[in-house]
Amino acid sequence: MKGGGIGDGCFAHIVPGDELPAPGDAYDCGCNRLMWCPAMAACIFTSQYTPERCEGIL
Repeated sequence: MKGGGIGDGCFAHIVPGDELPAPGDAYDCGCNRLMWCPAMAACIFTSQYTPERCEGIL
């Protein structure tokens, strides 16, 4: 299991352009506390996710 605590390398981050998934595809953020936010091209903490923030077009 990966992620979950301080010092575990689980940080919100912008995904580099060459790693972006195709539109509609999922992205593995590598940590169970992060979610893919396509409108921000970033992995954000699940507590920060809202449809208004993340469901849109880049």
